[in-house]
Amino acid sequence: MPGRDFMDHDLYANRTELPKVKLGPGGDPAPLAGAGPQSGASDLDLPLLARHRQSLDEEAARQAQELERLRRMEAELERQKREIEEARQNHDQFVQGRKELMDRLNQSLVMLERQELKATQMLEVLQATRLRFRTLLDELTAIRPEEWSEENLREKIREALVRMDDMRTEFNKAMARVEALTADTVQPGGVSVAMMPPLAPRVAEVPAERTLGQWFIIGLMVSLPAIIAAAVVLLVLWIRGVL
Repeated sequence: MPGRDFMDHDLYANRTELPKVKLGPGGDPAPLAGAGPQSGASDLDLPLLARHRQSLDEEAARQAQELERLRRMEAELERQKREIEEARQNHDQFVQGRKELMDRLNQSLVMLERQELKATQMLEVLQATRLRFRTLLDELTAIRPEEWSEENLREKIREALVRMDDMRTEFNKAMARVEALTADTVQPGGVSVAMMPPLAPRVAEVPAERTLGQWFIIGLMVSLPAIIAAAVVLLVLWIRGVL
């Protein structure tokens, strides 16, 4: 129609029915289809994970350093413990060893003083005994039977035997004293002068020559019982009047 513009109502209707484009906040266009929200979030979280991993690594390093420090401290404590135990053992050994050594030294001093005194006494006895034995030996050697005469031979022998008996007795007494002093000083299997057997006395005396009067007395003593018996018989017969 003249004076009117031609309008396609179908086209206009289609244009007016197009869907409206939704806008984002503040009027910004909405994200395009196919672009999901995950892509932007991952880019924002990467520094946080790195910081978290770095924090874990630093914490692990600190824990390793602390563990190493504790190990060194444990080794140092073990070393100090060993030193303390060694010091305690040394202290106990010192106290016990000092006491034991002092006791042994005191006991040994007392024993040695006694042994020294006994040794002094023994030395004096041994010297005196040696000198006395030398004198006796010289005296015994001085007896010379070849110088005796036939007239005094028996008398000299009797005197020598008496003197030798005295020497024998003196020898036995002296050796008993020496044995009493040296009995505990002889080692097992050793031989001491004091272990020599004592001298035995003479078995029998040498009979001396008797005179006529001595023989008469001996015969009288032997016949005395027979004489008494005969006298008793004679007395009884006289009483009865037989005689």
